[in-house]
Amino acid sequence: MSGMNSKLSVIIAAVMIFAGVTTEGFTGAADCNTEPQVVAEAEIDDISEPVEEVVEVRDEYIFRVMSASSAIEDMTTADNTQEETQTTETQTETETETETETETETVQAMVVPCTDNDYNNFLRIVEAEATGGDIKSKILVADVIINRVRRNDFPNTITDVIFQGNGQQFQPVMDGRFYTVNVTESTVEAVDRALYGEDYSQGATFFAAKASAGAGSWHASALTRLFEYGGHVYFIN
Repeated sequence: MSGMNSKLSVIIAAVMIFAGVTTEGFTGAADCNTEPQVVAEAEIDDISEPVEEVVEVRDEYIFRVMSASSAIEDMTTADNTQEETQTTETQTETETETETETETETVQAMVVPCTDNDYNNFLRIVEAEATGGDIKSKILVADVIINRVRRNDFPNTITDVIFQGNGQQFQPVMDGRFYTVNVTESTVEAVDRALYGEDYSQGATFFAAKASAGAGSWHASALTRLFEYGGHVYFIN
């Protein structure tokens, strides 16, 4: 708007200057205190041309004032249109950025990659290892698998972690229960919560049943014991 105000000031100044010049053209009018003079009939024709010039000056003045007014209106309309366009563009950019941020948050929420095949295997191993356990027991089993995926000394996908060493890492894979379990709703919830960051594991990478994790067991001698929960003892290597 500052640019339009500058233009407006220039136009008004020009009009005022022109008006002043035009007014000076009329300063030769008769003084009221002078005696009236008789003008000869022949002289009347001689003053017709100056009168016509005054009329032309007046008309030119009016034309310039109207032109200046029209120009001001055009500039005001143009500035308003530009402001409306800029406002619309800003709103569109803001909406686009918000949508992009929302999509990014959704993509980044899962803590490890998980394909459909990974997800199916994940549900089965958690169900088989924590059958009958509460929701936290199932989340803990899922957390251990996720911790392995995130470590450099284990395979980097959920399916490869489950079947590492020809399936020798998890008892349900070795004895076949992995293939026959019926996945429950609580297991689905536990796996989903673990995939989206719920973690109670303290970084554990191994777990074993209490009965097989006592003193003298491989787990007790080769690993660091962390805690016990829901029939399992949890370790880290």
